Amino acid sequence: MTDHSNWPPGPQPSHQTGGFAGQYRPSSADRPASWSPPPPLPSPAASKNRRPLLITVGAGVGVLLVIGLVAGFLWLKGDDDAGRQGGPADATAARDVAKSYLEALARGDAEAALALSDNQPATTDLLTDEVLEKQIKRAPITDIQVGDVTERSDDGTRVKVRVSARIGNQRQESDLPMVYRDGQWKLKNAFVRSQASFRGNDDMYAESLLTFFGTRVPKSGTIYVFPGPLEAGTTSKFIEVVPLRQIVLDDLDGGATLDPTFSVNDAGRKAAEEALRAFLTKCLQPGSRPERCNGIISVPGGDLESKKVALAGPIDLSRVTFDYDGRSRRMIAIGDIPDIPVIMNDLDGVPGPDTVRAIVRENIDLGVDPPVVVE
Repeated sequence: MTDHSNWPPGPQPSHQTGGFAGQYRPSSADRPASWSPPPPLPSPAASKNRRPLLITVGAGVGVLLVIGLVAGFLWLKGDDDAGRQGGPADATAARDVAKSYLEALARGDAEAALALSDNQPATTDLLTDEVLEKQIKRAPITDIQVGDVTERSDDGTRVKVRVSARIGNQRQESDLPMVYRDGQWKLKNAFVRSQASFRGNDDMYAESLLTFFGTRVPKSGTIYVFPGPLEAGTTSKFIEVVPLRQIVLDDLDGGATLDPTFSVNDAGRKAAEEALRAFLTKCLQPGSRPERCNGIISVPGGDLESKKVALAGPIDLSRVTFDYDGRSRRMIAIGDIPDIPVIMNDLDGVPGPDTVRAIVRENIDLGVDPPVVVE
């Protein structure tokens, strides 16, 4: 055996540096400028503590990924099912209903058109085949085209479909509001709620005589019609309606306000003259004269009764004007009639020819036949 006791001592650990005594350690002058000490190695205990955290995070990401995939699949499947069933996702079904509506109007089928309406009118008096036939006879509906969905609600149950058609000589475009209810698409309104401006007093205004397609307008002034021209008239053969604008496709969304104006025809003007002449004749006949006749007719030296005034010839109305304001059912007659031939008693009570004067400002009601001076 070799004896090592005489060998020199080996390097010893240094208590100051944690190394071995005599071990080479580079000085700061020997180190490169970019040198830095290596990072400390993680302790075994720290590595063991991180492992459960990494496993938990990975599992959470996996769960979220699975949930996302399932939700996406169900969304796509639901969208596909809705499309197959004509549901909210199926824009084609809404477009088909819009086209069917316009085609029903074009062929004069009021019942089919109303069947495609989600809302229903208060009355169908003017929503009939007969009325629709009159409308399309004056303005045929042709060249029907249906475009894309232009608006869609968040839940997909309300959309607007762009349509166009030629109604008479007018090309119209509109975005028709559509509603998905009870598994099918319908128009929000397949009719137009139209409101005529009414001023109230039946004895004063011509709106009280207004008719559409021969049907008297109710006192509410509300009517329900299909898009197209309106056949407006009155119950008086003396008053006519100035042509109204056509009801258009855009009116299906929001309704229409009608503000009719009126005119008096030639027969009405002649009838107004006859009404005034009949009233003055009554004033100039002994017997039951209207009380206010004495305020209209000037009799020299007395009044109509005391002078026993009686008409003796025609009444010239050439200096009387007959005015109409376009709203009322009345005309107003204004003028001076200076020389009305009469027979009346003189100062001695002897009857003889003479003349009297009338100054008139009278309202004549053309809403009745024959027209009369309003007393």
